[in-house]
Amino acid sequence: MSEYKEIFSRKSRKTALILCIVFKELGIHDFYLGRIGAGFGHLAISMVAILFMCVGFYSDSYGSSAGQFMGYLVDIPNVIWTIYELVQIASGRMTDGEGKTVKLWNPDEYTEEYFSDTDVTAVENSSSVETAFNSNMSVENQDNIEHSPDEPRWTCKKCGNIMNYESVSNCSICGEKKTE
Repeated sequence: MSEYKEIFSRKSRKTALILCIVFKELGIHDFYLGRIGAGFGHLAISMVAILFMCVGFYSDSYGSSAGQFMGYLVDIPNVIWTIYELVQIASGRMTDGEGKTVKLWNPDEYTEEYFSDTDVTAVENSSSVETAFNSNMSVENQDNIEHSPDEPRWTCKKCGNIMNYESVSNCSICGEKKTE
């Protein structure tokens, strides 16, 4: 069974939440999280809504109420989008521009292993490095071994890699030995 390691963002959920509450549908929270496209989307919708409202406020004719109404109408999807993102941030399910989960309230308090996609303990463990080196060696030396095309395959129990030759005893991905 493979282990799933969630990689957290270095961005603060608290800061993103405060920016979302204070600046609402201007999208400042998206710019902070590195979601530039979403930030410009919020900003563009807000600017169009403000333009309609300004035309409505400064018009003396029937167009004033219609302009204000159009401004509010244009802004409704932006408000819904902002509420959705507010819930995502508050619940810890929002992702930043790199696709990492914005879950930590204060990321400065955590060690590097929360932000890295490499397993720090595996790198520090010399036997894991040695196993990875040996598995690479076995991949390079597979061409030198005589194989028959009818030889059965086997599946690595640790990572699920399918090995083409039964005579190869180590997995080419994780280095795990073949179990009988």
